[in-house]
Amino acid sequence: MYILDKLPEEIEQHAAQAKAKINELLPHLAELRRTVTLSAGSSLYRSPEHDGKLYVLREGVLKFIQGEKLLYYCDEGDLVGYELLFSNSSSALLAEFAVKLDEYDAETFFSVVGASVPLTRLWHEYTANVLAWTSSLVRLFSRDEAVFSPSIMLFQAGDVMVEQGSHGDEVFTLMEGKASVLVDGVEVGEILEEEMFGAVALLTDKPRLASVVAATDCMVVRLSKEEFVNLVQSRPDTIFKLASDLSRAIMALNDQVAKRDIV
Repeated sequence: MYILDKLPEEIEQHAAQAKAKINELLPHLAELRRTVTLSAGSSLYRSPEHDGKLYVLREGVLKFIQGEKLLYYCDEGDLVGYELLFSNSSSALLAEFAVKLDEYDAETFFSVVGASVPLTRLWHEYTANVLAWTSSLVRLFSRDEAVFSPSIMLFQAGDVMVEQGSHGDEVFTLMEGKASVLVDGVEVGEILEEEMFGAVALLTDKPRLASVVAATDCMVVRLSKEEFVNLVQSRPDTIFKLASDLSRAIMALNDQVAKRDIV
């Protein structure tokens, strides 16, 4: 079992240990297996011939898909189908290319394993590692569950929200109102509702390049550096939003410069 992202070593070890345990168990069940081929474009457990069967992948790769989302890949040595055997799941094990599998009758498989204490122990160790692997993935990719406690700030027209030359480890989002961007007292741009500002100084650890002054009464959300980093990690689309806001600001500044050159 694997995904394409680089995972922490601890999570990788759970997958490796699960595979090691199932392959330690399988030699004791050699008489039960038969080799089958799943053709390209086919899915396990989508036809009656797969009912009541467990499989070990011997050649090729299978995709484990939930709905329309690819969750992970199964490769050689993985036990597959256990997740689908006892449930009416919408998940699928899809073969993009033909794969070879060792097929086991599930009832006989569990009967043999359950009759032996050592084999039962190996099975429990296998399932424990699979559970640890999947729960670790859930924890890793559910950072958006983290609780953020941003500060809400209110400003009146004319208040300085960010001062040029100051050092800042905070980033802001203008929720209501409108603000002006000034460099050396000269207005060079504006901040619109739902736009982020202050990130350049936070990311570069340099003094702020401009002041931001409330042009109207404003409500602003403030995030500390730690909160901003957590936000980016849990919601990567924040980067696209920030890039969009910076791009608009740069284009507006270029327009200002062009107008001055014409004059």
